[in-house]
Amino acid sequence: MAALASLATAAGAVILLSGLARAALAPRDAAGTFARSVILALEFLLAAGLLRLGATMTFTGLAVVVAVIATRRGVGLGLRRVSRAG
Repeated sequence: MAALASLATAAGAVILLSGLARAALAPRDAAGTFARSVILALEFLLAAGLLRLGATMTFTGLAVVVAVIATRRGVGLGLRRVSRAG
């Protein structure tokens, strides 16, 4: 389980970095491009947190998952507004 969680975390980081690179190469739609990649990267981090929670079953793991879900929802809503406005 830990290896899968690490793989999901690495995939999220790669998606985030590729979104940053694509936003830099396409400045006209940079906000929308970066917003989509951040939202997708947060999905992978959520998956990693859930995998870790399944392996450990601790309250700390549950708190991490709740924090990632709350952050993903808040950032996702904000970034969608930015991408629509730009």
